Amino acid sequence: MPCTVLVVEDDDIVRDSTETLLSSAGFDVLVASNGDEALSLLEETEVQVLLTDVVMPGMSGTELAVQVRVRFPAIKIAFMTGSNSGAAEAAPLGPLMIKPIRAGEMIDEVTRLLTARPISECYI
Repeated sequence: MPCTVLVVEDDDIVRDSTETLLSSAGFDVLVASNGDEALSLLEETEVQVLLTDVVMPGMSGTELAVQVRVRFPAIKIAFMTGSNSGAAEAAPLGPLMIKPIRAGEMIDEVTRLLTARPISECYI
């Protein structure tokens, strides 16, 4: 089964471009515009990587990550942010990429997160 990445981003343009990039790299990609939507998707679908913005209205990416760690501990988590706000809180929970993110950097980071998973569980 291909690896599934859930992208959580409140900015439509960033969310769409991230989905396109990761899809073109061979990942199955789900998208959510906020934390509540992401949690609903996680209840319904097996996801290997959560890639979330740090600063979002309502539930922050860090708050989302804490809930994911408790409810779905096998999911790998990475963050992206365009500001320093919330970056310190996110850092212990997973790698942090600063926007704008180079395409290769994002693909490499997601791939790195997956290297700890047994090869039989997913492929890219």
